[in-house]
Amino acid sequence: MMIVHEMLHPSSSSGTHYCLPGCKRGRVDDGSLMVACDVCDNWLHLGCLPPAQQPSTDDSFVCPLCVEAKADVYLQSEDMAMLSDALAG
Repeated sequence: MMIVHEMLHPSSSSGTHYCLPGCKRGRVDDGSLMVACDVCDNWLHLGCLPPAQQPSTDDSFVCPLCVEAKADVYLQSEDMAMLSDALAG
């Protein structure tokens, strides 16, 4: 289940990076609303997500990086299936 959480403490000096590489907030916990990806558990600032990718409170959430990785895995498996079919035929 998707978790939207208002972070209460600003980022410590632990060096932990949050959000996406193009983060508007420096990839730190700045106390703003964030959402956790259900796949990789990375926390993303809601303000860094495009409107089309904003989660609703009753949905699970998968970050853009995990969606892209899943698409790559799917395409690779499709390529392997086509190659197997070509070799078998």
